Amino acid sequence: MFPLQRISKLVLWLLAAVCIASGCSHKPKLTQSEVIQTANAAATNEGFILSEYDTPKPQFEFPGGDHIWLVMYNMKLPAPWNPILPTPHSAHGAPQHFVVFVDDKTTRTRIDMIQEVVK
Repeated sequence: MFPLQRISKLVLWLLAAVCIASGCSHKPKLTQSEVIQTANAAATNEGFILSEYDTPKPQFEFPGGDHIWLVMYNMKLPAPWNPILPTPHSAHGAPQHFVVFVDDKTTRTRIDMIQEVVK
């Protein structure tokens, strides 16, 4: 093997080790079910009535080394074939959309309302 090939292999091994150690290949610690339970509890504690919202689907993200789950809640929309929905009474003025961030390592949560842009 030429010295350059040895150096290239060494560099590749070092990069792989750094990537693994820094969490590049992080797999979530929490299951989707655990994340939904955690997010539902946080939303309920904030005064949201979850029956007014569709069932969320959590997404796992890790931008900038953060290992965060995003759980998006969208208010149920009336449809002609469904019974009429009651007027929403959730906290914070019953926003159409809100998101709960769940930290995969600590299970800490943060809730943000998504404001609609009116033109």
